Amino acid sequence: MLLASNFSDVVVEKKVIPKPVLKKLTYNCVLYEFMLCCGVCAALALLLVWHYQLISRGETSIEHHINKSEAARLKADGKIFKNPYDFGTKMNFKMLLGLEYERSFWRHILLPSMHLPYGDGLTWRSSTYILDPSSNPKTL
Repeated sequence: MLLASNFSDVVVEKKVIPKPVLKKLTYNCVLYEFMLCCGVCAALALLLVWHYQLISRGETSIEHHINKSEAARLKADGKIFKNPYDFGTKMNFKMLLGLEYERSFWRHILLPSMHLPYGDGLTWRSSTYILDPSSNPKTL
């Protein structure tokens, strides 16, 4: 049980903890919390960089492993692998955010949006295949 006497000492289980020891304990707790927050911020920064790279290449984390092994296989045959879903960094981010067809950033990113996703969920546009909007009215 903690009790304060004269705001300078803390009584714990009928033992008085002097103010310098309490200050050092407080300092150590704040330092521990700071280091913990720095570790969490570093981990989040690494995840941000990782996802930026994935989005800029137009792939998911599983596709990254598949594309890496496929590129190595084709390199052994003297061929070059190109990800069929990579449209360039700017276009990949536009497609991710739903800004592909001149949509407003303010209305469709910062405010709730009611737009339908592109495609039907079974077929996607690729760099070699473009969806036909007339065959699926939900694509636009």
